[in-house]
Amino acid sequence: MNAPLYPNQPLTEVATEVKFKGNLAVETVRADFQSRITEQYPILLVPGAQQGIAPPLQPYRFEREDRLAGIQLAINSFSYYSREYPGHESFLAEIENALGIFSDMVDSIEVTRIGWRYINAIPFTRENGLLPLSRFFREDTIFGDSFKKDIRDLSYRVTLPIKEKQLNAKLDCAELEQESGEEALLLDIDAFNIKEPALSMKPLTALEEINDLHSIAYETFESLITDNYRAFLKGDNDD
Repeated sequence: MNAPLYPNQPLTEVATEVKFKGNLAVETVRADFQSRITEQYPILLVPGAQQGIAPPLQPYRFEREDRLAGIQLAINSFSYYSREYPGHESFLAEIENALGIFSDMVDSIEVTRIGWRYINAIPFTRENGLLPLSRFFREDTIFGDSFKKDIRDLSYRVTLPIKEKQLNAKLDCAELEQESGEEALLLDIDAFNIKEPALSMKPLTALEEINDLHSIAYETFESLITDNYRAFLKGDNDD
């Protein structure tokens, strides 16, 4: 899959993150890391002060010229994100390359969490003032049959175990633009695994589990949407 599965994809951001115990060795290699990736990710964004967050725990961000993808690196986390999802094979190839460079520079990290996250924005038009949830979502093991009811607004959160890992699923209704009043359903799918106790590993070793978490997140999205909405995402209809 070298291109997105769905031409009409609702994704606004895809990200993967490896969190680990604070390691000051990251501070000493960050400049070298930047030099290794600067051709592809030339824009450096340095975090400003954030109340309640120690400065070393705030990530430096290295972004592409088009600002559609980037890498974040702090003394306790590594993440890769894309605002225009290229398809999972291309996405995973970028993660593998970046994690490989990071692995060349540190002996090991004490991993505490690995995650894969899909953030979707699904535009909609209300029907008689109600949310047309059944147009997009079907009865499933996460949201159940709650979408069959007449609903004017919602903010839904659930965390559950899945395939020996964990899943956060969130669904909210929000305005995309205040002036136009355009609304969207925000579907946030976060598949993750907590390491207790922390697991010592080379950063690149996390790639296999990242791939597993991608599969969980993708299967979750597929289990939620209706066949008609899937056909729209594929470009098979305009409804």
